[in-house]
Amino acid sequence: ECYEQLLENKTTIYKFAKENNINRKNLWSWINSRYYKTESEISTSSFVKIEKAPVNIVIDYYGAKIQTNDNNLAYVLSAIRVAWWKLYYPREYYAVYFTTRCDFYDIETLIAGKESVFDKYQECLKLKAEHKASNKEEGLITVFEVALEMFERGLKFSKISLEQSDSRKFICNPDDPTAIIPPFTSIDGLGDAVGDSVVEARKERPFTSIEDIKKRTRLSGTHIETLQKMGVLNGFSESDQLTIFDL
Repeated sequence: ECYEQLLENKTTIYKFAKENNINRKNLWSWINSRYYKTESEISTSSFVKIEKAPVNIVIDYYGAKIQTNDNNLAYVLSAIRVAWWKLYYPREYYAVYFTTRCDFYDIETLIAGKESVFDKYQECLKLKAEHKASNKEEGLITVFEVALEMFERGLKFSKISLEQSDSRKFICNPDDPTAIIPPFTSIDGLGDAVGDSVVEARKERPFTSIEDIKKRTRLSGTHIETLQKMGVLNGFSESDQLTIFDL
């Protein structure tokens, strides 16, 4: 209800102001003085509506007002939209958050789960308190905080998948309703072009071996070693050539 009212506020309140020859800058003061008699009326409940006002304006317990200018209205609408997605579509929300809002990743720690993330989070906090934290370690503090929140809501990170991971975006795991799959670019030193090369190559045909992956993508030896360490390449032989042990 509040969301719908706020959507109408911008045009309705300016129209009212124009019709009554009220300056926009003084509009809130005019409404406040006309529809409130005492300060006590403002603090009678956690949220108060001006029922008789030309529009319903919600103010908080401390009397801080949601102003009617464009910027503040945009902030309120944005907050409501984010809260709605976070409540009703949490997995999609976190997939978008980690795609668009993070400058740093420690993807191996994130995949390892809650305990590993908490331990690394505490390490970063300690380093920051001692003024020894790098830019990445400081940036990871917020990343870990959001990840811990996600874990508490019953969600998790899947392993990077050679067959399913996107090159740049975190995506919802189609095989697990509680998981999101990290992209290739969440690996340190693996750029967009390299990630794109993996996705394009697998569209042509499935990978058959580690040698095949090296030939058809731009993954470096270091990238391959990282993927092997993370278990992404489990099940792939070193080459397509059969040995006596494969027979």
